[in-house]
Amino acid sequence: MKTSKIICIGKGKQVNPGSIIKLTIDMDDLYALSYERDGGYSIDLQISKMRKPDHLGRHFNVFAEYQDPLK
Repeated sequence: MKTSKIICIGKGKQVNPGSIIKLTIDMDDLYALSYERDGGYSIDLQISKMRKPDHLGRHFNVFAEYQDPLK
């Protein structure tokens, strides 16, 4: 039975109001959470806006779903 959980792998901020969001994502996390699909690798990301920015002015969290095939 597979279990899954959502983990935060990055953060971001809006650089141009209404059009551009700049994200910083940990590449080790991206690689570890990727899966094979159609002869390549993919990852599913979820981006959510925080209620208020953190101390660095970032307004967005980047999440990925982790599926543990052993549990």
